[in-house]
Amino acid sequence: MALTYKTCDPTTPVEHFCDSCGEGEKGRVRSVGLIDKSVTIAIPYVLLDWTAAIEAGTITIIPETNGTFDGGTPKYVPGFGDKKEKKIGDDYVLTYKDPNYAENIAYYEALEKGDITPSWRTESLLHIAKDAQGVQVNVKSPVEDDVDSIVVHIVEIKWFSKTKPLASPVLPIIDLFECFEVTTGV
Repeated sequence: MALTYKTCDPTTPVEHFCDSCGEGEKGRVRSVGLIDKSVTIAIPYVLLDWTAAIEAGTITIIPETNGTFDGGTPKYVPGFGDKKEKKIGDDYVLTYKDPNYAENIAYYEALEKGDITPSWRTESLLHIAKDAQGVQVNVKSPVEDDVDSIVVHIVEIKWFSKTKPLASPVLPIIDLFECFEVTTGV
């Protein structure tokens, strides 16, 4: 019986892209998309798929937010052989503020009990945590002692994943992330 060694290295090298003239992606969690776990997202994004999911209530867009994404914290387990530890993935935290307070109290109450895939928009990219596991949503709405302050929902979404969130141009579906008024016929 032959002894076979498995290699964990990728078979094809991934190239690094360099653009010395580029300005870089500008930050801030500008919009959020909360995707029901039952929805499969295709990349590149398809406008008809997103529109249908939004109309079906399986994707909720929060068009105007501000917030942060922590980029991930490595999670390790004990290693074997000569390796002290082995990285198994990352813990992530997405935090955003929703200024639409009173109208969305019941929505956020339900969201804390739901099962979602988080997504968020920066300047021109939509990031999706496609392989998010153990998603936890915590919402708080502190009230400051300031008559000029605004009460907002502060939403913290935590998850674990073995893979980094995917980022792809939001351009094909950017209009879905705009705040618009719903009008009804009279």
